[in-house]
Amino acid sequence: MNYCSKKNPFCSLTPTFKVILNHSLVLFLLALQLACSEKNKSQKLSIAVAWEVISNTHKDYPASKASFTIRNNSQRVLDGENWELYFNQCPRSIDADNFDSLSIARVEHINGDWYRIKPQKNFLLKPDEQITLYYETSHWLIKETDAPVGLYIVFTDEKRNETITEVEDYTIMSFERPEQILRHKDDNLSLPSPENDFAKNNKLNLLPYDNLLSIVPTPKSIKVEKSKSLFSNGLIIFYDDDEIISEATELKNQLNHLLGWDIKISKGYTKQKNSVQLSKKNVEEVSHEAYRLMINEDRTIHIEGDKAGIFYGIQSLIALLPIQCIIENGESVELPLIAVEDSPRFAYRGVHIDVVRNFHPKETIFKILDILAFYKINTLHIHLTDDEGWRIEIPSLPELTKVGGQRGHTTKESPSLHPAYGSGATPYAKGKHGSGFYTRQDFIEILQYANQRHIKVIPEINLPGHARAAIKAMEARHLHYMQKGDVNAANEFRLIDPDDKSIYISPQLSNDNVVNVARESVFHFFETVVDEIVDMYTEAKLPLDILHIGGDEVPKGAWTKSPMVDTLMKDHPEIKHFKNMHVYFTGEPLKSLVPKVSGWQDGKK
Repeated sequence: MNYCSKKNPFCSLTPTFKVILNHSLVLFLLALQLACSEKNKSQKLSIAVAWEVISNTHKDYPASKASFTIRNNSQRVLDGENWELYFNQCPRSIDADNFDSLSIARVEHINGDWYRIKPQKNFLLKPDEQITLYYETSHWLIKETDAPVGLYIVFTDEKRNETITEVEDYTIMSFERPEQILRHKDDNLSLPSPENDFAKNNKLNLLPYDNLLSIVPTPKSIKVEKSKSLFSNGLIIFYDDDEIISEATELKNQLNHLLGWDIKISKGYTKQKNSVQLSKKNVEEVSHEAYRLMINEDRTIHIEGDKAGIFYGIQSLIALLPIQCIIENGESVELPLIAVEDSPRFAYRGVHIDVVRNFHPKETIFKILDILAFYKINTLHIHLTDDEGWRIEIPSLPELTKVGGQRGHTTKESPSLHPAYGSGATPYAKGKHGSGFYTRQDFIEILQYANQRHIKVIPEINLPGHARAAIKAMEARHLHYMQKGDVNAANEFRLIDPDDKSIYISPQLSNDNVVNVARESVFHFFETVVDEIVDMYTEAKLPLDILHIGGDEVPKGAWTKSPMVDTLMKDHPEIKHFKNMHVYFTGEPLKSLVPKVSGWQDGKK
């Protein structure tokens, strides 16, 4: 049959063009089918979850009862084998004897803050149906930050293939009733409410603006006059010593950024108007961080001090800039006539930042360092390793960041890190902070950036506890070399005794986060890590004079059933008890690596 006719424009096309058009049509239909398939697949996996605290006051001791309501918006039947729901929650032990839904599904603690809902064999949830599962925990759950986060479902088909889907339709039910907000039945704290907040705030009084000091922390001595001095675009910064050219440059960059002015710097000493004079001199013999700042009637600004002191004087000057001038980028600014003499009350002024639990890139650290410098903080204690991650590249041990630097769905026994703090199932997922690390060059840049702002960086490498990321990374290394038949390389940096049967639980509910300090390879590992960190400091032209090793929260029971520890204690009877293994580790072997070792308050027992 001939389908061609004058009314059919397709018939007038050449055979070659017909073939191209047919192929295009086929590809279009395939793409449409694939899109529909993906849409159906998404629909098939659609599950809604709502979580609610039922009560914190139903027991004679602190405990919480909560629930998950799961609605099946998909087109598949959920049974006892084809799904599991995983989540993170503030560490709480699960009361396994108090499940209203014991025969249907169980909420299980896996490790740390990682949990799952595991259906039982008789579980059945058809499309468009929902079910509520109740469970009990230790302690209390009283606000949204206590709620489960990072929910995802692992679906399993008949061939045991897994599909992982984040729970996007997730609701945390509001905390409204007293039993949801009180910590336990004997909690005497008043319930938070608008009325209570208003009553508390009503007792506060606003201070007059003139009583508020722009400079924080409050200087040792400050005199302010009512008169003001005018400064304008074209300001010149003079410095009298080459050692403080970086401080002069810092002031120029800040004023240029904040006011948009064209600032020039020049070496020398001047009394000309519309200028800033930086003078290097000892203002106070006790502290090299002391400074004097004077804003004068003759439209000059003087900052005197040692290198660090001048830097802090600059921060005080920046604090005096009127906010409106910064917002509007005006051509001139009036500053009060002022005389400041300042020196620190505390030699150590530090901030601790943890980039393990929630990782942030070096650019964020730069911003934090800028803020710390403005408030005259001189120490950044940066928490680089812990159970949930290893955040600094050690080139000779690439597994530390390849394995320890990322979190994702896995099994507890595998040599990798499971999700934590809501990081989700996928490593490096957008908007998540569970994966990432600083390259060697990144860390050197952080050290240099901090040093330019007179901030010392103290790295924290956690041992012997809080070491799960290191343990998992070195187990991955061990497995790799064992598969290659290289036993020596496999054991060179191993951190555990494989025959250790010790049972313990850390405060964060981990039971596999303590290195075995009876292994010589543990000290070899630590020495290797420290040597490479020292090299980074050396390249940054800075000394590593203090190292923080964490050293805290080694749980009771660690090392008690380790054959390696038993052997060591026989060879060293002075150790006497398992609990003293902690002191053994933090003793002389570590002191030989760096001039000074610090730790948390319970780091040495």
